[in-house]
Amino acid sequence: MIILVYSLAGVGLSITPEPALIHVGDRVVWKLLFFNGRLAQSIKIKCTIYFEKSNPFKGNSNKDFTAYGQSIKYPPASPVSEENGEVIIDAGKASEAGHYKYGIRITNAETEEIISDDDPALIVLP
Repeated sequence: MIILVYSLAGVGLSITPEPALIHVGDRVVWKLLFFNGRLAQSIKIKCTIYFEKSNPFKGNSNKDFTAYGQSIKYPPASPVSEENGEVIIDAGKASEAGHYKYGIRITNAETEEIISDDDPALIVLP
């Protein structure tokens, strides 16, 4: 399943689907797009998916998944892709059923200032 996360600076995150409903064995990939509004230049961003207690992905003892990217000027001048502002976090296949509350945090990679931090849900069915 692809979970799409996008944000326009100052507006917050939009997460689709929310909650995300998957089955054990399903692969979960987050695609994050952060539009920095009409700022003249993009900024380097750090995107983190974190689980407070445990996560459903076997083999990942670390509860966090992190990737870096660039913010995107809005409206974009060219199609959005991994080379042009799209951040991909691939957690792998879910191996444990349960209801998981997790966080999506976007920070300025240079200043560590938190830009957005939301807490959606991931439901893994047997």
